[in-house]
Amino acid sequence: MAEDHLRPVAESAQVEREALVLAVRSLAALAELLGDRPYLFGRRPCAADAAVFPVLARLMSPGGDAVLRRRAESFGALVAYVDRLMARYYPDFPWLLETAHAA
Repeated sequence: MAEDHLRPVAESAQVEREALVLAVRSLAALAELLGDRPYLFGRRPCAADAAVFPVLARLMSPGGDAVLRRRAESFGALVAYVDRLMARYYPDFPWLLETAHAA
């Protein structure tokens, strides 16, 4: 944003902390919604999965915000969900977060 340089540093740090808190709350809500189901609303993927999956996969991939990535990866159900969808839709892409975390 053009006005970011006008915001005081202390306020910027506070905004970042608040954004992280909101992101973690959203991840917790998704994990709760998912529960032990393979997909968000049951046994088959739906439009909600098509919207949520790429966002989670991006959060859990290298190159993004490391703090947010670690927070996202702390939700085992979400890690398994992304692993499952990656295996289903991108079987040739090397991706297994569960295995990486178990090591």
